Amino acid sequence: MTASGKSLLAAAAAALAAALFSGCETESAATQTATVTPNYARLSKGQSVALSAAGGWNYRWTLSDDTFGYLDKTAGAKVTYTATKEGVTQTVTLQAVFSSDGSSYSQAQATIVQGDEEYAATASGTSTGTSSAGRDDSGGGSGSGSGGGSTGTTFAISRTSLNMDVGDTETLTTTGAKGTVTWTRGNDGVVELLNSAGVASATVKGASVRVRAVKAGVTKVHAADTTGFAPDCTVTVSDADDDEE
Repeated sequence: MTASGKSLLAAAAAALAAALFSGCETESAATQTATVTPNYARLSKGQSVALSAAGGWNYRWTLSDDTFGYLDKTAGAKVTYTATKEGVTQTVTLQAVFSSDGSSYSQAQATIVQGDEEYAATASGTSTGTSSAGRDDSGGGSGSGSGGGSTGTTFAISRTSLNMDVGDTETLTTTGAKGTVTWTRGNDGVVELLNSAGVASATVKGASVRVRAVKAGVTKVHAADTTGFAPDCTVTVSDADDDEE
């Protein structure tokens, strides 16, 4: 065989090997699935549940409605979901990647039923997703497993009520908190929360927060730690001009 013939044969063999390797890699990615444990939980307002991912990498978490609750983070193998509303059902979706270019991935879901009564948090099951290449697929729950949350009555805000005039600023602190405290407020514009730099923000993290009265009205300030919510602080804001009259 001539040298040119050998070169052509070697090139053909290399191309065939590359094609076979690529096919195996694609098939391997397509048959893998992501899972969420637990895939079902029942929570009351203020309760939390820890969710774990498995299969693939580069995990990303999303909510069907972020007004029903929040995640402590949106990336990583483990996240914590906290319910902030009653009488609704939340869907937490996990997406995991199985290929270096991100074209092959799998989704799995957890269903969170948020009741309007006080009951212990319960969670069970593992959700297994279906792998996809460039399309959205999600699997139903299957398998077994367990997880749990806890009620939000283990810590408190320093004040359960505040009476303020427009423009006033007050500081609230917490006692008995476990982990990082997250402060939130009503969406009615009655007050603002100020972070440590004095900048207004809808959410502030830390053991204390400054509350600034913006307009007359009644609202609530909430504090949550890793176990759930403390009893709210009710803030009543009056217009200073009305007080002088």
